[in-house]
Amino acid sequence: MISSHAVSKSTFRLSMVAAVVAAAYTAYEGWEANVHAYNDTLQMVLTYECGGAQSDDNLRAALNGARIDLSKVGCSNRPFFWASYHEIIQAREGKLRREKLSDIPMFRVNLEGAAAIVNAVIWFVLVNVWGVDPPRLQEYLT
Repeated sequence: MISSHAVSKSTFRLSMVAAVVAAAYTAYEGWEANVHAYNDTLQMVLTYECGGAQSDDNLRAALNGARIDLSKVGCSNRPFFWASYHEIIQAREGKLRREKLSDIPMFRVNLEGAAAIVNAVIWFVLVNVWGVDPPRLQEYLT
């Protein structure tokens, strides 16, 4: 078995720093992805709320089958942003905002936290294995 003597103190310290940096970076990536998803969802909700602020006559003019094209009433710069009348009603009542935005946490400890810990452990082990003193390793293996 490889003892702590085979790994130098500086390598151990470097592995601790690498583990902390890896965990922080992984957690930051997860948080950034959630912020991006939140902003995209917020933009969608604002588009629906814009449609909800339109009169029923304007919405009927943009009706295409069972869907309303919100780009035709000036609520979206993306062509063919389809919304159902039910979604428009939910946006008018404020239910759509609560429903859509409450589903997106900024940091999920069970997912991003676990990924950060796993990444930290991987980097900790890699740096320590890299820093094993070959003569001492040979001594322990014989």
